[in-house]
Amino acid sequence: MCTFETIHEVTNELDNEAASTPVDTRVSIDEPSVEEVYAAVKRLRNGRAPGPDGIPPELLKCAIRPVAHALHSIFLSV
Repeated sequence: MCTFETIHEVTNELDNEAASTPVDTRVSIDEPSVEEVYAAVKRLRNGRAPGPDGIPPELLKCAIRPVAHALHSIFLSV
């Protein structure tokens, strides 16, 4: 059974584990630039199955600039 105490205990364990995990300095934590998002969309491989959103890579590439700007805005909001 999931009780408040159980949730609190698990949360504390996760917090302690996160606090003791070393930071990987090779991973950038900077916000992505529009150019980086553009490059990532451009690198998507054609002919691949769409993701859960149902959008195939070819469709994203058809309007790559507006798509890159829209995705960039979404990435900055999370």
